[in-house]
Amino acid sequence: MKVIKNILSKAENQQIIKYLLKADNWMMSYDNEPKDKQIILQQGMIQVEKSRNMSLEDLNDVFKAFTGMSMITYSCLDPASPLYGKDKDLFLNERGRKIASIVCKKAKIKNYKILRFYWNFYRPFDVTDWHLDRSVSGCMSFVYNLHDSDGGTQIGKKVYKDIESAAKLFPSDTSHRGLGPKKLSFRLNLNCIFQLT
Repeated sequence: MKVIKNILSKAENQQIIKYLLKADNWMMSYDNEPKDKQIILQQGMIQVEKSRNMSLEDLNDVFKAFTGMSMITYSCLDPASPLYGKDKDLFLNERGRKIASIVCKKAKIKNYKILRFYWNFYRPFDVTDWHLDRSVSGCMSFVYNLHDSDGGTQIGKKVYKDIESAAKLFPSDTSHRGLGPKKLSFRLNLNCIFQLT
């Protein structure tokens, strides 16, 4: 984990926060993707899956622990998606690219390709599941903090608190989780995944 400070000005962060608070593309976030699919045939390493209709009981289990809201504004992770490689929000993606450019310059990373911009909103005490942003090597992630917060990013037993205009940079195959604030009423940040080229 490397913390890179002084990315954007307070005024730029405030502009992004105001925009995010009015955005209409927020969705409930959850990391339980396996519950969405049902394995109907498994032979050795080959699996055939089909989409599964989630029952009310399944949804109740998924959302017992609310993990916040998220908004994907750019993604090159699923070639089958109709939004693959397309900008869903020019305003946010321009700021995301600026943040990524500054983070990579300060980290001395010259060649990279943005794979995803993922904006997060947490309420007090929201906690995500432990997860990897990507399970393959050669990818990096950062969590960019739009404001100070007593929430943070946990890796192992260490919690990296939110410091405005700072980015927490780490390999995407690092297990981590997001922690909502305890004192502040919300936490907003950008999670970016990029591939080293």
